[in-house]
Amino acid sequence: MHIQTDGNVVIYDPSNNPVWSSGTGQTDATGGLFRLQDDGNLVYQAADHSVIWNSASVYGVLYAGEVLRDQWMMRKYGFRLVMQHDGNLVLLRESNSTVVWNSNTDVNVGAYTILQATDGNLVVYSSAKTALWYSGSPHQTGTYATIESWGAVGVHSSSGSLLWSSTPKPASTSLDGIVAAALSYEGNDFYDMQAIWPAPYHQSSVIDWCAIFASFVTRNGGVAYNASSIGLYDSLPHNSPAGSIRRGDIIYYKKAGVTDGHTGFVYDVSGGIARTIEGNAGSGTTASTSHVKRYPDGPWDPSAVVGYAHPTYA
Repeated sequence: MHIQTDGNVVIYDPSNNPVWSSGTGQTDATGGLFRLQDDGNLVYQAADHSVIWNSASVYGVLYAGEVLRDQWMMRKYGFRLVMQHDGNLVLLRESNSTVVWNSNTDVNVGAYTILQATDGNLVVYSSAKTALWYSGSPHQTGTYATIESWGAVGVHSSSGSLLWSSTPKPASTSLDGIVAAALSYEGNDFYDMQAIWPAPYHQSSVIDWCAIFASFVTRNGGVAYNASSIGLYDSLPHNSPAGSIRRGDIIYYKKAGVTDGHTGFVYDVSGGIARTIEGNAGSGTTASTSHVKRYPDGPWDPSAVVGYAHPTYA
């Protein structure tokens, strides 16, 4: 690997043929360096520490003065924030690539996003350095931008206080807020949830985590932490499948020969269908391949439903 005088970083094969380059030619390379950041991103910095290139592996944080250039992205909580080639800054849900939010700055090829070090604003600039969109967050230095757990872009102060977000944080004490928060975790695997969970939900090792997820999202409905599906179900008032089903209920499944079973959260009931979102779901069998999954057409396995538990919401 060679940092050339024109600022381009090039990897050559043993025959001295170029096999990869950073595409950063015509950049002052004096004093430039490569640095592997704590967030896992490999960056190429100029002498003034501005980021010229990165590996796009940054895990969900953009620090003051850092830039997202054409097709660079950051990921967190099952979402990815992408600086698209057309100039639009877009937040996508990774599980199905649906657009959650965007800056409406398309038709601006060459645009880039920077978290300004001078005032803490997140700004999309055109290639001519004209501001196309900005967050309007309170002027502060030392800020950082990140992806929020409820599916939003946020700007925080150096102490972690939320200064601005693209969509408001849900009021998690209400049922509407609890449902919104639960749905925001769709697509997350065990490790994504570990990054969110406080004690006692946070686990030191990988375990079946459907009940932990269900008790976590309903904690503001008076539900205590529980790692057991049947324990969670039995701890609350409940009824058989033939009984009433309400939005906000906890569904409990149990197949023959299974000791504990499986559980999930009912986010909607309409047309006689209980729609659920469940942790440790899908076809995967490991911590990184089992996810928080939504079942919009009804319970995961209707034949295995034992009943529904009823938390009490404000």
